[in-house]
Amino acid sequence: MIHADPIWRMKVSPDGRKLVTGSWNNSARVWDLRTCEPQTPLLLHGERVNAVAFSPDNRLVATASADTTARLWDAGTGEPISPSLQHDDEVLSVAFRPDSKALLTGSADGTARLWSTDDGHSEWLKPIRHKGIVRTAEFDPEGRRIVTASADRSAMVWDAQSCAPLVRPIRHERSVSGARFSPDGSWVLSWSEDGTARVWNSETAEPVSQPMRHRDVITAAVFSPNGRRVLTGSEDGAVRLWDAPTGYPLSESFQNGGAILTVAFSPDGQRFLAFADKDALRIWDVVTPPVPVPAWFPDLVEGVAGKRLTTSRDPEPAGRESFQRLRQQFVGVQDSDFYSRWARWFLWERMNNPVPEFVP
Repeated sequence: MIHADPIWRMKVSPDGRKLVTGSWNNSARVWDLRTCEPQTPLLLHGERVNAVAFSPDNRLVATASADTTARLWDAGTGEPISPSLQHDDEVLSVAFRPDSKALLTGSADGTARLWSTDDGHSEWLKPIRHKGIVRTAEFDPEGRRIVTASADRSAMVWDAQSCAPLVRPIRHERSVSGARFSPDGSWVLSWSEDGTARVWNSETAEPVSQPMRHRDVITAAVFSPNGRRVLTGSEDGAVRLWDAPTGYPLSESFQNGGAILTVAFSPDGQRFLAFADKDALRIWDVVTPPVPVPAWFPDLVEGVAGKRLTTSRDPEPAGRESFQRLRQQFVGVQDSDFYSRWARWFLWERMNNPVPEFVP
């Protein structure tokens, strides 16, 4: 799959059969994932393609461009479906309503607009407006609400018919790069140039998780299919997995060679990928530790942390005796269960140089 210039955006169709790519060479293209051959001619714009999307029914492709337009195309033939959908500045995001009958666009002109996918006419009398660039605009799973993310440091939840705001603004310290609903619509995930992502209650705008922090601008974030995990990527190439309800990290940072453009989970949530601007695509497995956890594991956690919780859930210092005891316990142990193998790796094998990878 080759474009004349770097690929900037990509999306897989809901049925998993096609891929649409957007490039800096002012074009997008649909590919057959089984053969990796192009399925359409180039879908041309006047300037860079900023965003791409498939309709939920797999029939249509939408593209957003720096040429101030979005366009609708037949996903099978590449034929344009309607006239260009016009904004007053470059279009930064496209998202279909769940019924595939309308397309939502977000623009640098500070607006989000809704268009009919039948003929391209505007569905709203007045657009949704922010005081800054609208970076993303997306529907909830039922198509009744919209969440927008803006350079005015806010994300907002709106009624999809009346365009009325439904909750107070969700605030970050710097420009909000994106926002989306969880798969069940109960939460909103926002991410920002302030280096944080956070989960919020979609009906109250109250925070659910603590901030999930990177050292650099967060460029992409997504919920897992079951909504229990969050995957984030940042400008410095770091990718990290988090627990959605708490914001606690579930992994170390996975490092890539360039800024992260896209992150995604597989449909079953067992793998995740990141697409970077220098070393392209990488895929990792999600490791799910088995249950029950062995009785010695909490002692190891307390020993490593140097703290434990009392019966009243107050933290107190914990000695390192249990840590040293467990370290000696796993010298040369060859037990094959998950936790014993992990403890042997954590306590001994990872001290080697180079550090060996833990294999679940």
